[in-house]
Amino acid sequence: MVVQTVIHGYPPNTDNDTQLIRVRLLRGQKIGRRDLFGVCSPYCLVRLENSNGDVVDEVQVETKRKTRHPVWNSVFTFRVTRSCQLKLLVYDENRLRKDSLIGFVSRSMDDSRISTQAPNPEEYPLATSSTSSKGKSIGSLLLTFHFVPSSSDNSPADSTADLQQQQTTSHGMPQGWEEREDGNGRTVYINHALRTTQFTPPESIPE
Repeated sequence: MVVQTVIHGYPPNTDNDTQLIRVRLLRGQKIGRRDLFGVCSPYCLVRLENSNGDVVDEVQVETKRKTRHPVWNSVFTFRVTRSCQLKLLVYDENRLRKDSLIGFVSRSMDDSRISTQAPNPEEYPLATSSTSSKGKSIGSLLLTFHFVPSSSDNSPADSTADLQQQQTTSHGMPQGWEEREDGNGRTVYINHALRTTQFTPPESIPE
């Protein structure tokens, strides 16, 4: 069984010299800070910008309620040019006020360190333009970036087994599990299939 990949970014018939890049957003760590209203409810915008800073395309990743350690385990494929940059912007969803930007990660597409081999997940600290938050830790994202080999450009697809592997890495949660933070700041693990919770991390799904 083959799952067809949705490609974001530039259309395939664009005049620019393009290639595909795959982004894996596994999780956030220590996102935002605890305040009088409790912990944040973060979501992420994965945004492609051109060399002028204009938005080419963007995808919103679901909100994770009341946690500083959101687990997304999401994979996106973008058609990009080397003059573009990808930004992952983390917002705190607020139902009463305007959503606030917590921080962002930016990666230039002409970075020579991005290869065609899927790398191990790497921790990227969130940056901020707020003067009040500069020098303070506002969390990080666990990410991977790699270009899709050109032979796959016309038919980019992931096998079901590959998608399952992406969802059950040691850095994320096994399928059906979710990590949250309770009112006392403790990390709890929720098994949605069994409707149970525990304080110890779940074991990986056996192969």
